[in-house]
Amino acid sequence: MTSKYGLSLIELLVVVAIAGILLATLPFSSTSLINAKRTESDRDMFAALVQTSRAAAIHLNHPVIFCPGTTAGCGTRDSWHLGTIAFADKNRNASYDDDDPMIGSLPRLSTIVTWRSFRNRKYLRFLSTGTTDWQNGHFKFCPQHIDQAKAIQLVLNAAGRLYYSKDEDGDGIHEDAQGRDLLC
Repeated sequence: MTSKYGLSLIELLVVVAIAGILLATLPFSSTSLINAKRTESDRDMFAALVQTSRAAAIHLNHPVIFCPGTTAGCGTRDSWHLGTIAFADKNRNASYDDDDPMIGSLPRLSTIVTWRSFRNRKYLRFLSTGTTDWQNGHFKFCPQHIDQAKAIQLVLNAAGRLYYSKDEDGDGIHEDAQGRDLLC
């Protein structure tokens, strides 16, 4: 009984053809996947700082401001992606001062973040009870360099609780609370 070792020419050509097809589709799918994961990562970091801000307001028994900006202070509306800070607002002026304890911050994000809320402020205020200052709304995360239908949302209710948007109908696009597709 003899045994064969190795591959025939036809077997080798089939393997090379399959590998070529897989490699040809890899750059697009991996880039799309990486960018989608970056958007989710930005949302998750953002959600963690929102929850930390809410907990700090309860623990410190002081309002906490969560706003776009840096240690230089709160920035302009919808500049959340350039940096975000959270601080205890001791003098209740909604502005970061030297005597206000810093709760946390986020660096520049890879996604564009917009905030829409009931009271339409450029910042979010958590009261010492952990509730918002009647600022229920949502943060929308829009990828900068991929399909604009890949937006995701972080929804905040007036009680200060967060909810993530979902793709309820399985079409690859997250929906808002009314069931409409999220688009940037």
